[in-house]
Amino acid sequence: MFFGPKHTQWERKSGLTALCAVLVLCLGLCAGFSSPVQAASVSAKLAANYKLLAIRENPETFASLRLFARGTDLRARYDANKAGMDELRANAIRSCWRQPWEELRDAFLSIAVTTPRTSLAAISLYRAAECQEELARCANTKKDGALALELYEAVARAYPANVRADDALLAAAIYSSEKQKRHEKAAAYLRDITQRFPASDSAPQARELLDRLEKGRTLARKAPERAVTAVAVRSGKKELRQTKAARSGKTQRTRAALYAKSPIKVVTIDAGHGGIDPGTINNGVIERTITLDVARRVGRILEEEGTLRVVYTRRSNRTVRLERRTEIANASGSDLFVSIHVNANASRHINGLEVYYLDPADSLETLNAQHRRKRSARARAGIQAKKVALNTRVLASRKLALDVLRQMRSHIRKNGYVMASKGIKSNSFHVLAGTAMPAVLAEIGYCTNAKDAKLLKDPAYRQAVAEGIASGILAYRDRAAGLLTAEKSGNTLQ
Repeated sequence: MFFGPKHTQWERKSGLTALCAVLVLCLGLCAGFSSPVQAASVSAKLAANYKLLAIRENPETFASLRLFARGTDLRARYDANKAGMDELRANAIRSCWRQPWEELRDAFLSIAVTTPRTSLAAISLYRAAECQEELARCANTKKDGALALELYEAVARAYPANVRADDALLAAAIYSSEKQKRHEKAAAYLRDITQRFPASDSAPQARELLDRLEKGRTLARKAPERAVTAVAVRSGKKELRQTKAARSGKTQRTRAALYAKSPIKVVTIDAGHGGIDPGTINNGVIERTITLDVARRVGRILEEEGTLRVVYTRRSNRTVRLERRTEIANASGSDLFVSIHVNANASRHINGLEVYYLDPADSLETLNAQHRRKRSARARAGIQAKKVALNTRVLASRKLALDVLRQMRSHIRKNGYVMASKGIKSNSFHVLAGTAMPAVLAEIGYCTNAKDAKLLKDPAYRQAVAEGIASGILAYRDRAAGLLTAEKSGNTLQ
């Protein structure tokens, strides 16, 4: 519309008014609101859902917080945000920029506020807190640190039954002590864990960290004391006995009774390759050497923990056929199988952790073919039973893969290392298909990537990886023993 000199003042004002109305309507449509009434309804729902997250901070703090439209695949968005989070952590330059962390934080919060009554919301809120903590560690401002603690506290307040509730309080304690030097506040978080979540996987570590604070030591991020596991491997057997003695007698008896009834009693640890098969060799890394070292570390942690029997496919640099590895696991009556490997890729830029579980496609295809050939009802029923057992094993293996990956990443980070995560994946590896129990294959880094290779050659990194794998096995065992709540059953996204 052209407002020339021949138009009256009234006409010009009317034209401007109409143009503004059109612009307002367009903005409303872009925001997904077809009317002021709908916009008000969405705003009210956002406020109500936000309240369910138990965050005290004003929602206006989060600039891009919003509700997703109905039908949006929120889990896919979570996975994409999680991948972006791993990439950002691994980026030496952007990892300390404010904007990327704020955008990721708000993206996770938007998932949580869209579906606040689900376990996905709890995990998304926890990830938002992690993003804010990363930002606070770089910016080092009181406001950013306070917001990180607020988000962690909100996880425990709004979702006390979720697997992340105790993890959130533990992260808050470590940040309070390490960055804010508020050791009494950190101690309060740790006491909260021991009182509210006495049977959680964070409780033993919380007790040890609380004891450290009471002795006047801080929870430094990279200090050796920080790398505490449920069995205190680095502290030696003496400290292990002291830690166990410090635990409540009642809790210890309860856990022992539950472990006695647990279906997880024997674990096979498989060090990939060996002997005449060196595996992949790049950047000074020989796979068979690394996998054996990590496997023995994992086994040692589990043996000293005292409630599992460990079986090794090899304890030295010797050749073991793939078929023999699964035979050892099956013959020993193992309840879990964990194979450890080093990854490689034609691209030297590819890096990170991966954990594989069995892809049932090939096995199901074979069973379906057998089912079609069998004529008797009895034979068909037998094949159907095998298909059910296969599906059950695959689902259990996926849960184990989630536990192992989550704990590996957690322990690696706690020890001050940065390692990307490529998630869990399915594959028909022989050692996964040939075992009769839940089985996973952990790829602990790419030797073809210079940064990963440097970490793989670091004994301290390998110890952190081993602690993570062992903790993942123990977390799975705890779930099977009934030591975790219903929401920690493994059906939630880790």
